[in-house]
Amino acid sequence: GILLLVRKQTNTDPAQPDKGSKIEASTVCSKNNTVKETLDKEELRLLVKILKAIGHTCEHQNISIKQGISHYQLHDTTLIFDDVSTADTQQTIHLSPLSRMLKDPNQKRPTWEKLKALKN
Repeated sequence: GILLLVRKQTNTDPAQPDKGSKIEASTVCSKNNTVKETLDKEELRLLVKILKAIGHTCEHQNISIKQGISHYQLHDTTLIFDDVSTADTQQTIHLSPLSRMLKDPNQKRPTWEKLKALKN
């Protein structure tokens, strides 16, 4: 979704000084927006740990979510967190979804086996 920032009206009554302006965030979503477009805190934490384990620092601008599937651009390779059993190409490596690895730690092993080749 799109995040809109809306500034609250400031208090002009001198008897009640303004305690600083606050910014409220509201999300604008389309009616059919059932696809997850962001990583939750636990998924992001797991992604950071995975990248750290192979010697890379997670950079937020390299994360993208397309049709609910997390992608991470690691140099010339795109890590796609959709299905670890999907065949890889020269430019893509398919891994278990972050949400599935959080629910089922056994999903981490096949992901790690694929990522060991990228380790610095």
